[in-house]
Amino acid sequence: MTKKVIGIAAALVLFAALVPTLNAQWNQLLDEDFEGAWSTTSPPAGWTINYDGSLGNSDWHPGYNYTGGSQTANITYYPSETGTDELISPVLDCSGASEVWVVANHEYSHFSGAYTSQWLGSTDGGSTFPNVIYDYNGSTVNWTRDSINISSWAAGESEVVINFYGDGYTWNMNWWDVDDVAVWALGGGGPSEIDTVVNEDFSSGIPPDWPTTIGSGNDQWSDLNGLGGFWANYAASGGGNCAENDDYQAWFLGWPMCVENALLSPTFTLGGNIWLEFDRGTYLMAPTREMRLEVWDGSTWQLITNYTLNQLWMHDVWSLSAFGVDGVADAQVRWVYNETSNGQSYFYQIDNVLIYGETSGGPTEELDLEMVQIIRPRDEEEGGVSFTPTCRILNNLDSATAKMVCRFKDLQTMETVYEDVLNHVPLELGYTVVDGFRDFTPEANKEYTALFVVEHSDDINQTNNAKDKHWTTFAGMDVTPTVMLSPVPQQYNEFDPEATFEEHAGAELTAATLHCKIEDGEYRAVIYEDSVTGEPFAAEESKNIKFPTVEGLENGAYTITFWATEEHGGNISNPPLVVTFEYGGIAEEPVAERFSLDVAGSRISFTLPTATNVNLRVYDAAGKAVTTLVDGSREPGSYTMDWNTSGVAAGVYFVRMITPEFNATCKVMVLH
Repeated sequence: MTKKVIGIAAALVLFAALVPTLNAQWNQLLDEDFEGAWSTTSPPAGWTINYDGSLGNSDWHPGYNYTGGSQTANITYYPSETGTDELISPVLDCSGASEVWVVANHEYSHFSGAYTSQWLGSTDGGSTFPNVIYDYNGSTVNWTRDSINISSWAAGESEVVINFYGDGYTWNMNWWDVDDVAVWALGGGGPSEIDTVVNEDFSSGIPPDWPTTIGSGNDQWSDLNGLGGFWANYAASGGGNCAENDDYQAWFLGWPMCVENALLSPTFTLGGNIWLEFDRGTYLMAPTREMRLEVWDGSTWQLITNYTLNQLWMHDVWSLSAFGVDGVADAQVRWVYNETSNGQSYFYQIDNVLIYGETSGGPTEELDLEMVQIIRPRDEEEGGVSFTPTCRILNNLDSATAKMVCRFKDLQTMETVYEDVLNHVPLELGYTVVDGFRDFTPEANKEYTALFVVEHSDDINQTNNAKDKHWTTFAGMDVTPTVMLSPVPQQYNEFDPEATFEEHAGAELTAATLHCKIEDGEYRAVIYEDSVTGEPFAAEESKNIKFPTVEGLENGAYTITFWATEEHGGNISNPPLVVTFEYGGIAEEPVAERFSLDVAGSRISFTLPTATNVNLRVYDAAGKAVTTLVDGSREPGSYTMDWNTSGVAAGVYFVRMITPEFNATCKVMVLH
């Protein structure tokens, strides 16, 4: 049965009285942090949760952001079920708005197989959701904050609804978190000119027009003895330089307490609708450390926020107009690190700072498009993992339609390996993120250049229409189970689950957590689950991993799954190994009378009349070893295992078994 649950304040419809003026203002129509007491059956006020099947953690419920330390809205894979789950916002009145944006913190971890996870939009109060705002498309997205322009369908509409929509078998995903959802609308009025007054990526260090101040102690924003200044491996922006207040090394050098150490932006003056965006990493280590963000309003420094959580790789978007800086001469933003007692922190990092808003001089009549930022590729991408090339464009007029070109070149061969052209891209006033290019899958351990170009015949300044970027790839993480060694398809007696795990990505060192789970064949209830943590794998290394003994199974059919995860819990097996077996209880196993080897497709069986050392390998037609199935001592008995052939090409292979007493080879044909 499908259930529909509406919050206690379901009758509330958020209404913003947007009055058209000469200088339209931004109005926040939705602000939801998912804190406080709520549940699947009693969602936050005004929100609706729809779910299929039984109630559980695989439906939208309160979760926890371990990176940011806040409560979220969350779906997890267990208890696994097939159905639709919807987290639906209140109805929003955008009828007076010329521009509408949705902003949210989010993270999605995909496992394998098909699962639909999208942000959808409605203009009929939630009856239908024809507008796709964001589609994860089976890709993992680490914690980030995205701002998405939905004006094309939401501006001017009176019944706008946002739906975080999941559909499918939840086993195929790991988890999905959503937090701090906001919707902003720009009221009516004439067009305005957007001006970017600060655009700094710290690629050459901290510029001279970014001053620092210090109350007492050493200036840790400055590049003193290699500390602070800028750091060349800033993960928040995908690599490259950033501005950093580094307290970690200062502690070891015995530096005094650092008091009110600030990094200040250049001064600026804008007429209205002023926005600040930047990437950030904060790591405090102690409650006696402050990492503040403040803005000068012409008379005093106003606190925007005080970061109290260890948060890495966040993208922050703040309305400076909300702090009264519209029209203020020489407004300024500062990032402050302050210690209230002596001790140690790690860092306060910022990067890719943008400050922009309306000028007071009225609209311009000449088009000037600017390629502002290459968002993807990052400075480092994972080899073998596809991504969508993405850039950010600044348009100084009300609207324009432009041609976009993206091109990648392999620096080893100097050949163009990717090119895509978008001929009619709509660009709204201000910033537009363009992510309509087809996906690209780079090779591992490569160097590339990326070139993005925006073109329009009426553009008066074509010197700012292109950006290029040097980027590299690294070997990702892939530890995949290939062969189940125990149990056998018809299993008697207690057993230790065992499988062969192989490193396939070619990474120099991978620390993996290896998992084994057994589910009842009829109800899919989890009967057994265990893991081996921190198991190191060298490149192409193969290991036989044994798990603790399974006890107390009842006779019947079961499904056993082996897989591996990285340190944050994301799946790194491609694919997991899933095998069914029958358990027949306690029985006396007959001792094999002779050595034998039998191969039927991918199922391999052998018998041992005595305890002995066994080497069982698979070779291709050229005589090259493809995988080692067994290499070690085995007790007398019968053994059966399944060879996972998903990672090998179709063709002829040979399975060879060698013991001190026996030698046999069987041919097998692999078909895909």
